Amino acid sequence: MDLQTLIPTSDTITVEIKHPVTEETMVNPDKSPMTITLWNTFSDKYKEVMYSQADLRLAKALSEGEDIKPKAADMDANALDLLAKITKEWNITLGGETPKLTVKQAKELYIKVYGLRTQLEKGLNNSEAFT
Repeated sequence: MDLQTLIPTSDTITVEIKHPVTEETMVNPDKSPMTITLWNTFSDKYKEVMYSQADLRLAKALSEGEDIKPKAADMDANALDLLAKITKEWNITLGGETPKLTVKQAKELYIKVYGLRTQLEKGLNNSEAFT
């Protein structure tokens, strides 16, 4: 074995979107698979977003004093924000069109489309994504 094999070869991971019930790959009108590409957890872009979020939470904690209590809704909102901000590109169809990728659009999509967020989070946590 060689440690070289553990060095990531890509800063991104592309997740092929599956139907949450049938597990079939979702396809676009041109028959290409629907995919979403994310910055991987070891990439500089991912770390930049994580550090920015942490800095905001630390600043809030310092301004509110010691009585700050974490809330599940805040943690979920932060996770959604992170996922939207690490979305690099997508090849999807929504309402017969390819929506423009923005953080706002990504958040809305990840909230509305059943199972999509879970698929993306699984993709990020997949050990194969790191090599």
